[in-house]
Amino acid sequence: MVDTISMQIHLNSHGDLMLKHNIEHQIVPLKHQPFLRGNIQYGIFTGKIKHFGIWFNSIKGYVLIHFNPSNLLNKKPQEKDVNAIEQIILSFVKQELKIAPKDMLQFNLNRIDYKIDFRVNSNEEKSIIYDLMNIATNRFNNIVKIPTKTSIRYNPKNGYIEFITYDKEQEVIDKGYFKGTELEFFKKYQNVIRTEIRIKNRKLNYNRRKFGLAKDLSNYLKEDMAEYYFNTYAEKIWYSEDFYRIDIALKIINNAKNLSKNMKKKLCNLLKTIHFFGFSSSQQLYDKKYSRVTFRDHIKRIRALGINPLTFKSTYSIKKMKNFSLRKGDIS
Repeated sequence: MVDTISMQIHLNSHGDLMLKHNIEHQIVPLKHQPFLRGNIQYGIFTGKIKHFGIWFNSIKGYVLIHFNPSNLLNKKPQEKDVNAIEQIILSFVKQELKIAPKDMLQFNLNRIDYKIDFRVNSNEEKSIIYDLMNIATNRFNNIVKIPTKTSIRYNPKNGYIEFITYDKEQEVIDKGYFKGTELEFFKKYQNVIRTEIRIKNRKLNYNRRKFGLAKDLSNYLKEDMAEYYFNTYAEKIWYSEDFYRIDIALKIINNAKNLSKNMKKKLCNLLKTIHFFGFSSSQQLYDKKYSRVTFRDHIKRIRALGINPLTFKSTYSIKKMKNFSLRKGDIS
């Protein structure tokens, strides 16, 4: 469920000076990074050592350590593994970065990414998911969707929470992990669609101020925390129902015994509008013709029939596909 974790270590002045000294004398293999996205930056050093990605801000005196906890533990991380993870990191910092414990002022969580990996059974299923990405909502919490052929991303400028669904296999191919010793790595993600919720530092700070939730790994490695964020964010985009072929979904609505003929017609029209024009455009049309309250009510009625409001083309041979954003389908 947890993909990547970033821990932040604040250094005192002595620790900051010693780390800069060790970098300059090539004792610690970090490289100066003068540019970030085309902009000049000062005092930033980065590198990868063993399982860890390192970002050192020598001006503000802190180190970010990025890692995949599964690679450290050789198993899925659980809440009970917090102490083991933190001890591995602190040992790494002492041995590889040459930072003494007395020079560390704070040791906090900076970011955590929750994930669900879903393996499709065929290229047809993968193609269906690509189509669903096209009609998924264009806005989420006022965040505009950023689509590509194989992904959709909702990345807020405020840096709170980023949501992304993407073809993990395609990402692996794009990065060149397809031959030699990395073949097994490629096979691991073959036919995998990944959904991630990335909880960033500003959101962690907000949770601390608003709810008194400390930026401790132990608070965010809990199963119910991951479940909360997927229920809160993933369901707003992908819902929780399985995906149906449009003709099958329409048939279910027309066969529903608890709906009037007029309501069946309205729900079918809404489902077809979403199917052809996308969720956001359909919402705007409803706002003009009816109201946002009516739109939400009709979506609720569709979901009550076990139908996901996002449907796929009748030209596909598949009639129904499991929802790839649900934790029960996670293979990671």
